[in-house]
Amino acid sequence: MTWARMAALRTAATAQAQPNLAPGPTEKCRELVIKLTDRQMISHLRSQTPTHLKERINRALKSQTDPEVNRIQVVAAKQLRSGDIAAYTRNQQEKDTLQESVHDWVETFGGSARIVTQTYGVIVHGVHTKSIDPLDMENAIKLLQAENKSLLPSAEIRYVGWLTKSSTNKRASLVVEFSRPKDANAAITGGMVWQAEMLSCELYDRTCKVKQCFNCQKYGHIGTQCQAPQACGHCAGQHSSKECGQKEDPNAERKCAACKRSHTAWSAVCPERKKEKDRVERAKATRPFLYPENISKRVLATTQAPTLTAQLTKRMTNQTSAVPAARLTRKRGRPRSLHAEPEDEVIRSERQEEIDSLIRASQQLREEALAMSSRQLANTRQLNT
Repeated sequence: MTWARMAALRTAATAQAQPNLAPGPTEKCRELVIKLTDRQMISHLRSQTPTHLKERINRALKSQTDPEVNRIQVVAAKQLRSGDIAAYTRNQQEKDTLQESVHDWVETFGGSARIVTQTYGVIVHGVHTKSIDPLDMENAIKLLQAENKSLLPSAEIRYVGWLTKSSTNKRASLVVEFSRPKDANAAITGGMVWQAEMLSCELYDRTCKVKQCFNCQKYGHIGTQCQAPQACGHCAGQHSSKECGQKEDPNAERKCAACKRSHTAWSAVCPERKKEKDRVERAKATRPFLYPENISKRVLATTQAPTLTAQLTKRMTNQTSAVPAARLTRKRGRPRSLHAEPEDEVIRSERQEEIDSLIRASQQLREEALAMSSRQLANTRQLNT
């Protein structure tokens, strides 16, 4: 192993130990996404600073005639990789007001701009694959709502779809997206019924999926957000994977556009894919158990304990802070032998140990969360009586 390779591995190990800087649950509660389709507008806004974007939105809000809207001012804004705009209000109540009001103000970003309706997804496990027609998901929504009417009386389901594109198994996982976080949380803690079977559910977090671009074949973003040159997943040539003349030839040389090695871009042996799968495992271990809800809209007893989500967040923080970061332990200076230490194996083993610890902590917290939610439900019923 060369000295440069060893230094690169040290950098990779340090990067793996850094915290996830994506918006947390509290920020997501205040985030409003504006969908843009005008390519010229998207390109123009790339050169704008967050301050310019924030001021542009606030001017548009102030010009509205609705007093509930024109008094609101966003505190931050940014352009996403997709070209869409994310704006952040002071609290969730202001975000809900903008979400539910007439959306004329978003036309400051073009006539086709619109506010993205936020949904709250859950994964329903163990659904018979033959019980749902993938070409008629609207009917599946109606049947799901009807069968869960007694459990989720006011729930509105916005979307239903399989977690993976295709499955040869008899059972698979279904993604169900609700319009309100409290309905999603009720499904997570109480399960959902499908064809008279009670099925378990968990929170659906989009960051817990392998994200690979079909345009450039690299990880961390998707094709609709990509501005890089096109690359083939079979040979890394400058054409689409579907148009590759070598894809049907088993003896043809393969080249990965992501890591430049001799395999396809989606191969399980690709080191870049392994990094992405490690990221997914860490995201699964640290994701929240429930969606945060707008506490200001509830009537709570003054003696009520902290919310379940708050308790879990505190416990998860304590658990994850106790997990040691992956690291290299060696003496200073150049190694006497290029093969003195299999340090790439050290990184992999320590990183896997870290991931396993996080997964075990997450599983323990999920079990405790179910017990806690049951106790809170019992306490709520006692208060109501």
